[in-house]
Amino acid sequence: MRIKGLLTLFIAFLFLVNTNCGGGGSSGGGTTKVTVITKIKKQNAKSDSIKIMSISQVRLTVTGPDMKPIISTQTVTADQQYVEFNLLVPNGKDRLFTVEMFDENGNLKYRGEKLVDLNGEPITIEIELERIAACNDIVKEGYDEPETIVVELGQSSGTFQFEYETYSIKDRITITYEGRIIYDSGCVGTNGIVTEFISYSGNSTNVVINVEPNCEGTIGTAWYFVVYCPNTFISSPIVGTWTYGELQKKNGDWISKSGRITFNQDGTGVDKYVIHKKDMIENMIENFKYTTKNNDDGSYDINIIYPDNRNVRNRFIISDSNSIMLMDGTNIEDVNTIRIHVKTDSSSSYSNATVIGDYYLMGYEYNPLGNILWLQKYKIYKKHYLRVKMLSLQSDIYSAAWSGIRTFDGEGTSTALITVNVGDAIITNGYADSYSINSDGFASIRGDELKGYLTDNKFGIFSIPTDLNDWLILFLMMKGDKEYSNSDLEGIWALSGFGDSYEQSNGTKIFNSTTGTLTCDINANCILSLNKLENNSISYIESSFIFNVDNDGSFGTYNGTISPIYASVIGYNGNIIFLNLSFGQNGIFNKEILLGVKCNKCANIIGMAEKKMHLLKRNK
Repeated sequence: MRIKGLLTLFIAFLFLVNTNCGGGGSSGGGTTKVTVITKIKKQNAKSDSIKIMSISQVRLTVTGPDMKPIISTQTVTADQQYVEFNLLVPNGKDRLFTVEMFDENGNLKYRGEKLVDLNGEPITIEIELERIAACNDIVKEGYDEPETIVVELGQSSGTFQFEYETYSIKDRITITYEGRIIYDSGCVGTNGIVTEFISYSGNSTNVVINVEPNCEGTIGTAWYFVVYCPNTFISSPIVGTWTYGELQKKNGDWISKSGRITFNQDGTGVDKYVIHKKDMIENMIENFKYTTKNNDDGSYDINIIYPDNRNVRNRFIISDSNSIMLMDGTNIEDVNTIRIHVKTDSSSSYSNATVIGDYYLMGYEYNPLGNILWLQKYKIYKKHYLRVKMLSLQSDIYSAAWSGIRTFDGEGTSTALITVNVGDAIITNGYADSYSINSDGFASIRGDELKGYLTDNKFGIFSIPTDLNDWLILFLMMKGDKEYSNSDLEGIWALSGFGDSYEQSNGTKIFNSTTGTLTCDINANCILSLNKLENNSISYIESSFIFNVDNDGSFGTYNGTISPIYASVIGYNGNIIFLNLSFGQNGIFNKEILLGVKCNKCANIIGMAEKKMHLLKRNK
């Protein structure tokens, strides 16, 4: 007989036993004959049917505090009405009977359990099975009917993302794990999407979502929720220690940071950094939890949850080598930022002697007083600055973009050749100064005027100046770490940038950040595609270049007629490029620095720039 669309599925488990106590009431030994009747729970007062052909296996597990677990499984056929298990179950208290139904792919579809005491007397147990939903597959919406749904998370500990909306009429949503409430929304009308990151740990791999609609006694409500799978970090490219630097402008406030951040395999981490904000520089150490979400375009959403309940979510682009991450500087409309992470061996040791030879450099600087760090010592700049001030000329003297070559002698002395766009002039200067590198890679250059971190001896990020009115970021990359050619540019490069434009007629400066791609063929014919965020809106830019890469990795003269050779370079074993478009490509009053990482999976990185974080939104 074939079963079709059952509202209730009965499976009889017959335990044929011989008791040592002759069926008496003693619980001191022997076994008990048990019959288990199982039914599927209704959902939303509607028929929740199941075809027997969708269930291929049923598993019964019996556990207790003073017995060995009993596990038995049987295959279910299409014409089978019930399954019979013949087991001997020891007498005793707290015997937990668990029934699980799996489909042909091994996915858990239904589950139920019941706790009973066995004393030798035959007993019939009825267990109601609840539908199991897999995380990421469950997008649930409802109205006036209560809902209870078990969500299989696939692991017994972690942190998962829970997203919900209850609109204007109030509902209550609770999440239970192993009988304990781990999240309670309260009776709320959210009037928008709420995202929570919920941690759990124990033996079970599932949570139970309970929805109490109309919790104030109203009618006509609507709600929905999404459960995302918890992170499995063991094989994640995010896990590890990263050296990073950041320059950020939010409205009129500036922030720069240099630090080391560690993402552990268990979803925890620590961030050790130096931050320059407003009129202070602070050393900070913060512990956190984190979750990640892998996007289809090759990027990752990383959400960091701090002990004070701050949630900081950003989108990162990871290189093909999994060793470099760029933050998308265009995904928050009122924030312009550039940030890079480089994976770092925390056991490495550094000194002045470990950094020796030539390094390319690129950077951007803003100083509201016009006291640009890289030129303040030179008479030509001071004369120009004073003339502008005295005559009240409309001139952009408050920011600079620079490229150059810095040479370290391994003993604490450094020389440099740097070309700077100061707004209405491009100036090249050479100079000598000192540097100092601690054993952990924290370093100072230009004497003690600029601090940051080295990632390994081949790359450095500096963004902490001594001058509290100065905001900047500087990148250093070893020159000619291998022999390069045009073919090293071939492929897709993900880009992140920072810059500004200046309108001379009215003295208006507009800051921007960019995210995009540089796509090159084997002959270094390249297309640059960028999303530019400025004035809280995004515009699209596209241009083409024909580069010619020298064997030391430089190709900057192809940016424009007055661009130095070191304005654009490739290095770090062919995984990072510097593109400084501040030397006449878009006019002298436009500054733009771009960092690039090889990312052949990132062709659609711009198309995902405004990717929504939720799967579903319903209107009442």
